[in-house]
Amino acid sequence: MDDVIAHILPKYNKDQVEIPDPEYKSDIGRILAAFATDSNTQRTNLLSVLRDTKFIVAVDMGSEVRQFARPNEVYLATDLLNKLFEGVPGVLLVDNSKECLRGERIRELLRATGTPEYLISTPVNSSLTGEEKQELRQRQQGSTNITSETRVADHTLMGLDNLLSILSTLTADQASNRAKLLWQALRDLQRNRGDSAFNGRYRWFWYRDRRETFPAQFVRTLNEAAWVPDEEGTLRPPSAVLFKDTGWEADPLLATRIQFKPDALDELAEIIGIEPDALDLLKQHGITTAAQLERILGKPDAHLSDDDGNETEFALSGNSEALADTDNASISSNGHQDRSNSSTSHVINEQRIETGNARQFVSYVAVSPHESELDLDGLIHQQNMNLEEQAIAKILSEEPKLQRTLPNNPGFDLTEPGPDGKTIRWIEVKAIAGTLDNHHPATMSITQFELAQEKQDAYWLYIVENAGNPEASNIIKIKNPAGRAQNFTFDHGWREVAGNV
Repeated sequence: MDDVIAHILPKYNKDQVEIPDPEYKSDIGRILAAFATDSNTQRTNLLSVLRDTKFIVAVDMGSEVRQFARPNEVYLATDLLNKLFEGVPGVLLVDNSKECLRGERIRELLRATGTPEYLISTPVNSSLTGEEKQELRQRQQGSTNITSETRVADHTLMGLDNLLSILSTLTADQASNRAKLLWQALRDLQRNRGDSAFNGRYRWFWYRDRRETFPAQFVRTLNEAAWVPDEEGTLRPPSAVLFKDTGWEADPLLATRIQFKPDALDELAEIIGIEPDALDLLKQHGITTAAQLERILGKPDAHLSDDDGNETEFALSGNSEALADTDNASISSNGHQDRSNSSTSHVINEQRIETGNARQFVSYVAVSPHESELDLDGLIHQQNMNLEEQAIAKILSEEPKLQRTLPNNPGFDLTEPGPDGKTIRWIEVKAIAGTLDNHHPATMSITQFELAQEKQDAYWLYIVENAGNPEASNIIKIKNPAGRAQNFTFDHGWREVAGNV
């Protein structure tokens, strides 16, 4: 282990890396031997170094040029991803021509270091307009007031833009097949990472820290771009195509993200004797009332006015749909949380454990105007990450069928695939330096709590006590930690925000 970290890996972080094939094969063999150690601590240290090392030979799918890359810069060479990104420049896949990079042992290592086998997110600068931010604040707090903005976190998918660009250069059959592969890859992303992969997050401050989600940039791109083949094989935006006409495998959750043409629209057009494309054209130009249409037909140069009195020339009036306005989630009089909408709620549950004496175990709501760099153990982020790595290694040693997500994945850390490969359990891992008896509680974030509410019995919270000491570590497994909540507890600390919301 020490030899690999001290002598093998440093030569891969040079500006120019040239390693002969026999030497590279030997290096990968020694890395795999070190990875097979029985020591969770040593394995964690190795993985930490590997994540920052350009030790993977990857091939650019567009230029076919080979280069060394870090684990999070390259996709695993699955059959789906190979076909999806064929000819797409800027997308790196593990070079399967290297014998030492084939097989389950190296795949296990690559997965552990963060090399994805499904579409991966990459951060982008947010394109949210000021008006869109106001709509998000209105939806979350009932007003658009703001003291300060914290940040807007948005992302796209690695390689998506280049993939969409080359679709128009393919034959109709090739483009149709590639679009179907993209849909399958999006379904894999939905199963592996859930809703968080499809959302951006906007944070601001108004008496307290607030946040709201919105469709990530790649979702907006996919809803606007022409990439879905219609009945004639012409690529069109999803909103212009009935999903049933694609012949693709249905996915109700993904269908809420990618907005296909509603079946009812074609049925309505047939009943009233209007071509469906005519209705599409009216929608594209924001014509939703008879009065608007009459003005256009009577006055060729007419201007349309929206509800705020803003005039727009008809030729330029492609207004977008507004975000749905929903009430904030609230705590009802009987102590249960009202989840009638998707607004963010800053509530952690009080859990009732069914024991002989029906004792209640309380977890508190946490609010703070400032985020601290230290967690409850007094650890900085990197120390806490190392502790979590040891916890995950402990869990995987006992349940090897579990699969890791990418580091810092919001909502969960591990998944369990079923016999058909689909995810049947989502697991969030919490590592603490001490025990629940003599230390402090484990803490779930709002993202994790909301996902736990969504997945219910399929969501598990694994708390690893004494995570830094493999000999004394212990795993506490809690099924459906959010769904069993019966009451929500607010203590004296809430005086600071009482009356200020």
